[in-house]
Amino acid sequence: MGQQAAGASSSSSSVASSVVRWRRPSSFYLLVCVLAVTVSLGHMLYHVSWLSSSSSYPLGALRGGISRSPWNSFSYLVRFLAFSSSESTDTPILRDDSDDQWRDFRRAIPTASLAMGAYVMLSRTMRIVFPAQGIGHACTAAVFGVAFVAYLHGYACLFLLAFAILGFSIVQTLVKLVGDPAAMNPKKVDTTSHVAPSKTATRQQAAAVAVVWAYSLAVMYIARDQHGIAFSNIPLIPHDVAMHMDRHRGSLRWHVSFNLVVLKYLAYACDAIWASTPPPPTAASTNAAPPLAVLSDDKRYRRLTEMRRSRGDYASPVLYVAFILYPPLYIAGPTSSFNAFAAYVRQSAASDVPPAASTKKLLEHLARLVVAFMTTELFTHISFANAIATRGGGMIVKPHHSGDDYELRKGTGTPFDYASIGFYTLMFMWLKFLTIWRFFRWFALADGVAPPENMKRCMCDNYDVEGFWKGWHSSFNLWLVRYVYIPLGGGGNLPWSIWAVFLFVAAWHDVDPRLLVWACIFGVYLIPERVLKWACRVAPRKRAEGSTHVFWRRLAAFVDGPWYRPTCALVAALNIWVLLVGNLVGYALGWDGLVRMVRESLSGSSRNENGLVEFFVCSILVLSAAAELMFEKRAHEAIKEARVTMM
Repeated sequence: MGQQAAGASSSSSSVASSVVRWRRPSSFYLLVCVLAVTVSLGHMLYHVSWLSSSSSYPLGALRGGISRSPWNSFSYLVRFLAFSSSESTDTPILRDDSDDQWRDFRRAIPTASLAMGAYVMLSRTMRIVFPAQGIGHACTAAVFGVAFVAYLHGYACLFLLAFAILGFSIVQTLVKLVGDPAAMNPKKVDTTSHVAPSKTATRQQAAAVAVVWAYSLAVMYIARDQHGIAFSNIPLIPHDVAMHMDRHRGSLRWHVSFNLVVLKYLAYACDAIWASTPPPPTAASTNAAPPLAVLSDDKRYRRLTEMRRSRGDYASPVLYVAFILYPPLYIAGPTSSFNAFAAYVRQSAASDVPPAASTKKLLEHLARLVVAFMTTELFTHISFANAIATRGGGMIVKPHHSGDDYELRKGTGTPFDYASIGFYTLMFMWLKFLTIWRFFRWFALADGVAPPENMKRCMCDNYDVEGFWKGWHSSFNLWLVRYVYIPLGGGGNLPWSIWAVFLFVAAWHDVDPRLLVWACIFGVYLIPERVLKWACRVAPRKRAEGSTHVFWRRLAAFVDGPWYRPTCALVAALNIWVLLVGNLVGYALGWDGLVRMVRESLSGSSRNENGLVEFFVCSILVLSAAAELMFEKRAHEAIKEARVTMM
């Protein structure tokens, strides 16, 4: 224990010493004041100029993106926050309804809450009646999951069940073909499961994994290309029966939810195939690792993901169906690995797996969910940026009206207007996904399953591409690292593995040209970012090892010098612009919409009439100051994590 404490103490001190601290506290306080004034003023100007009231913007031109809000309780708060000059209580409060996903989720909250609440109560009751080996939990999740997808998709759920049944048969056959009899034992092997003991086994596992990938992608492409596959296109079904089945396809299109089902199926298939051979002799033993109960949620999830399950778990059709169709995570996620899911479902009093969440944690998560929902609702009442970006074509227009008729005059926006709309559109997307994922994750936690938290950081607390994607849809990022990035070589095959990840993400969302452009932007940008991070991290060590190479010595001197942190802040500001532009292209405007925005923003820029140069310089300075605060926050997080490790 003394040696561990000493090691942790040294690591804590090394972390603290490696952080470039502020030499003058007054500089830090001045930076905070400048940022507070700048952000507050920018927020006020944004709402006053364009988006605060229906009288200052032709909202009728947004093609149904704005609706009258029935939330009268928001009236006075919205009027205050939107800086509205209207004193009349008869003036309607408007709401941005341009996003179909958020509008449908808001309407479905009562029904979804009742359904998920009924499932959680039934699951807890069955676990009391059948406590052994999680039988009650698994059976309840499987039966309720089948009933749930039947309600959502109607007769179309048969396609989903057929894919799941055939996929299970394929995995079991492949496991028998490539598996080692020594590994087919009922004991759970607590070790990393993605390393094979020999080249022959590696080739066999790679071929088996390729088969399940080909099967999944082929079915996903066919379902998407046929818009869900009509029963009338299947010759074996009588025409009258097929037409009846096509008329009752439920309220949710099955091929839309199928994307998440594919992720779960691939996670199950890869975990089962990788566990079909014994662990290599060189694998590190986890016996000396700290107990799961003392680990953070992220580290516990990673440990449970790497721990192999018994052969009986991989061969159990009930546990497989429960995982594929798990009700709380079926519609939106977060996604999970099969190993981690099975560990929570099989949890017992004798198990070393701690409960997914205590009562205190459930209440805290519920409070955060309520705050996220109220914030999103308030945001849609005072900001119409998403409607302007999606329904208005991403163009700033000013009204020139005679009576009730508006004439849209394009090209009147300033660079500040366009940047503000882009920023607030992404902020709305972050709030929307934060609320939706927290909603379904809360019911999973209440049911005893702990999937990863998807939104780990606020959107504004990111300054690099790599960190942004680790914190945005985090469960998908963990899935990609385990099932795509590492099998393709990881950092040893950096360009191809990164390109494969982003291209798969783009194709998984939708075969859309704007998502392919999004993948190219981040795929190209992330490689030099990773290389620069690696070089700056390695340079001091190279110099300490006595390297005489000029490049490493000069880079190490620069890293230790006074200009390293300001340079990092400047690069971080450029990174934030890349994140803003890239995500607008992929998820809101598309490449053509971005080109239109740039052209409108550049109108008159030859004479600098709209202050393009001044705006860009000021934005870089403000974002650099924000990056400095993020560096400070990361330093405190590193020190805190080191202290927790020492304890």
